[in-house]
Amino acid sequence: MDMLLNRYNDITYVMDLSFVQGVELIGKAKIKMAEDMLFAQWNMEHIFMDEKNFIAFEDYKDKAFKGVNKKKLSKEEIHKMAVKAMEEADKIKKEIEEGGYVSETI
Repeated sequence: MDMLLNRYNDITYVMDLSFVQGVELIGKAKIKMAEDMLFAQWNMEHIFMDEKNFIAFEDYKDKAFKGVNKKKLSKEEIHKMAVKAMEEADKIKKEIEEGGYVSETI
């Protein structure tokens, strides 16, 4: 939730999306957040790079993300994750509508 608020400022925009659009948006936001953190790390290491050991950020990113998300999920696992996400989204939306939402990490 913090990630979404940090990126989009108004969670009602996200909550009004369809489930599929919301999941895609969350996925893209997570990837972007990981890339931002990786860039900060590369930027610090970049200070100590010279002509012999320089690595462009895109190559650094490719190396860091190599092998990520290779696990295939079963239909049952995907269904369970979707149901849990929908339940959490409904809970948050209800709390927002009642004005009592308190941010917590999902």
